[in-house]
Amino acid sequence: YGVPPRRISIARPGVDRPRLAPAPVNPPLILSVGILHPRKGHDLLIRALALLRDLDWSAVIVGNPGDRAHAAALARQLAESPVRDRVTLAGLVDARRLERLETLKQELQSQHSVQVGIKVLDVTHYDDVFTVFKAFQQEFGTIDRIIVNAGVGDGRRIGKGNFEVNRATAETNFISALAQCEAAVEIFRAQNKGHLVVISSM
Repeated sequence: YGVPPRRISIARPGVDRPRLAPAPVNPPLILSVGILHPRKGHDLLIRALALLRDLDWSAVIVGNPGDRAHAAALARQLAESPVRDRVTLAGLVDARRLERLETLKQELQSQHSVQVGIKVLDVTHYDDVFTVFKAFQQEFGTIDRIIVNAGVGDGRRIGKGNFEVNRATAETNFISALAQCEAAVEIFRAQNKGHLVVISSM
């Protein structure tokens, strides 16, 4: 936005200590929500989880394949990972990409014997956020961790006639994140346990 770094300061908000029970169910479920893009670090998450294969857990990654090549690379990375049977790439937003994802799903399942799940989620459709989160809860029984990592980086300089672009960016990165947090904590309260991780895209 053209603001000199020396004029920017960060005010860290205070937060209450979590009151939810820290003990997970067995096995813990890690849910990471974020666009499939190099800057989101899903490849790092997969590598990190591979170091924890002696522990009992499962994970689901949900997000729009904003970078098509990177999303395919993630799928292939996961197929070659020693924890491929415990991590599900459920990412999809645009229904028009279903055919390509189904093709990739068939490739991964046939060549690597991995489980691949596909769900539709656009985090700017707030009702869908609650529906998809609850669908995962019903599918897995319990969700132990949810990582809110969805966002876009399409911000423009202020005062240059780009209000609609900046508004859409703010809604995706803040309001959509709020919807995901609401949906997650609603599930955690019903379970009386769970861990929420929020990665800012602001």
